[in-house]
Amino acid sequence: MRTMSWTLLLLAVLACTAAEDIGDTDVNNADAMEDASSGKLSLLERLTEMVDDIDEMSEKYRRGYKGYHPSFRGVLRGTKYLVFKYERNYDTAKEVCHGFGGILADLKTEAVHNFVEGLVRKADPKKSYWIGLNDMATEDAFVWSDGTPVNTCGYTNWAPGQPDNFFWSQDCGRLWDFANFKWDDENCASKHHFVCQIGPGPRCGGMDG
Repeated sequence: MRTMSWTLLLLAVLACTAAEDIGDTDVNNADAMEDASSGKLSLLERLTEMVDDIDEMSEKYRRGYKGYHPSFRGVLRGTKYLVFKYERNYDTAKEVCHGFGGILADLKTEAVHNFVEGLVRKADPKKSYWIGLNDMATEDAFVWSDGTPVNTCGYTNWAPGQPDNFFWSQDCGRLWDFANFKWDDENCASKHHFVCQIGPGPRCGGMDG
């Protein structure tokens, strides 16, 4: 993976060099030459940072976290979504997401919900999946992993009759396979597959997806 990343960087540098060669060779202004050189260096630095980011994430996927590895991955508008096919309780799922530098997935918009639903259907359509939805702090006041109140987002996708806090013991949210992957509140000690999010995702009331 590192070899591929540096190959991409080399191609980008060669492209910059070629662009310089076919440019105006009659430029004698020292300031202009210095600006051009500075611009190329800045581009090279940005490309190097991008390669390092790619390598760091690729290594993290390869190495995993405490033996955990995502089964499916997807990127929507710069935010990565990882699907894990391990039966774990809510707290453990949250810990694994943190280990990968993320959070349990926040499905704040219809676009994100549909994207994540597509991933989990590919992973295993007969399982439920934890997402970043809970009302642990205040009953019926559901929030996302980043603390955003769900009722401020203008989008929900609860299964019919949910949330119901069955037996006063359901504070964590999942994509429920029996309800076509709509949202359901569930006992946090139950064990399900889970979806992590790496990146900020959309803002409530902001750009969709």
